[in-house]
Amino acid sequence: MTESTKAPETADKAAVKAAKDAEKAKKAQEKADAKAKADAEKAQAKQAAEAAKLSKDTKNGITRPARGVTLLVWTTADAMSAAKEAPAERADVVKALDGKVEQGTVHTQFGRWRKYYGLTETKEQRQTRLADAKAATAAKKAEEKAKKDAEKAEAKVKADAEKAEKAKAKADAKAAADAEKARKAEAAKQDA
Repeated sequence: MTESTKAPETADKAAVKAAKDAEKAKKAQEKADAKAKADAEKAQAKQAAEAAKLSKDTKNGITRPARGVTLLVWTTADAMSAAKEAPAERADVVKALDGKVEQGTVHTQFGRWRKYYGLTETKEQRQTRLADAKAATAAKKAEEKAKKDAEKAEAKVKADAEKAEKAKAKADAKAAADAEKARKAEAAKQDA
């Protein structure tokens, strides 16, 4: 081979190599683009899931059900509450859903419904309420006992006063009788 034929052959090899390198670069770019697109879709899906989580209706640590039997219990309780303009009673909700929903589910979801709307009290609130009620009952009993004791003391004072008055009247009567007796004896003595 001569130098003149070598140059075009080398140029052809270089062109083929450059074409292969360009093809590799193109595939690498396509792969990187596909990966970036998949990552973007994954991030978007994650964001949508986070947004869905945040958009759930949650109050007092309870999330309102979105569908199913549990939602039926909640909507029934809501409707009954709206109709009577006061919180629904458990027995009424159980009666309305008898045969449609398991009783255990009704009771559980009714309790969650009450907690969601803040119709329940915390353990501390209940303990405070019960302690206050117990203290009020004890105070009332103590007041009634004090009143009875005062009435007893007053009755005893009155009875003692009556007894003393009777004793005085008896003593006065005896003194009068003795004085009369002494006067009669003195008069009999003077007559004799």
